[in-house]
Amino acid sequence: MKKRLLTILVFLIIHGLIFADSLYEYPLTYGVTAEAFSDYEKIDLGRYKAYIANGDISFMENPYLDDFLLGTLSKEELRLFRNMFYAAKGYIFDDSSLTEYFSKFSWYVPKTKAIVLSDKEQTCVDRIKNFENPGNYDLAIPDKDFILEQWNGGADQRGCIIKLNKNKTFEYTPQEPIRRVLKISGIWEITKGKLTLKVDSMLILLGGYYVDDPIMPFIKDGYKVEQKFEKPMPVNLPVNKMTPIYNNYRAWVNIGSGWYCY
Repeated sequence: MKKRLLTILVFLIIHGLIFADSLYEYPLTYGVTAEAFSDYEKIDLGRYKAYIANGDISFMENPYLDDFLLGTLSKEELRLFRNMFYAAKGYIFDDSSLTEYFSKFSWYVPKTKAIVLSDKEQTCVDRIKNFENPGNYDLAIPDKDFILEQWNGGADQRGCIIKLNKNKTFEYTPQEPIRRVLKISGIWEITKGKLTLKVDSMLILLGGYYVDDPIMPFIKDGYKVEQKFEKPMPVNLPVNKMTPIYNNYRAWVNIGSGWYCY
């Protein structure tokens, strides 16, 4: 009986891992080991720009794209970033400018047009396209402090929070289990189809050590530092559409790749 129960338990665990991986593009388990080696690089808002300039495709091993970092890219950088997924598989481009660009990197060996992207890779490509071609939805912001909160699938799963203040300043709070970036601030403006956040400072957490708490891992005894930008960095987030009022008290709007309620 015990052997049978153990067999069933192992099956459920394996099945759960496979099923979870098919639905999400990032791990559901936020352990210290998975996060400890990459959290410092999240401080760098220009990371994707460096990937493109240096032809760094190492991130494709587990491709999860961050909306905020995608928003820092120009339209041309977004085009190159999207096509990196094809170039990495040896895609033969019809566009000579893409062939010329990727030929600078030793890993690009054009060999076929018949490539297949994984589900995760295709999701990344689709998200980049969303940033390349924002819609024309006109989000009306009331003349008061305004809070947009990302929905992550349940009432107890709070996501990123964007506070758009009446004086045109903003505060962006990431909601990652282990995070070095505590808050991003600057000036905001909105046009049809696009919310632009001009970042002038970041509150970051340095030092400390990791506590692998069974409920939620965290960094203990770190110290806060405010990082100032010499020149504001624009982050352009596409605003695509909104849904009707939800439960008669909230509306939802699609910003970047996430749904935000207000």
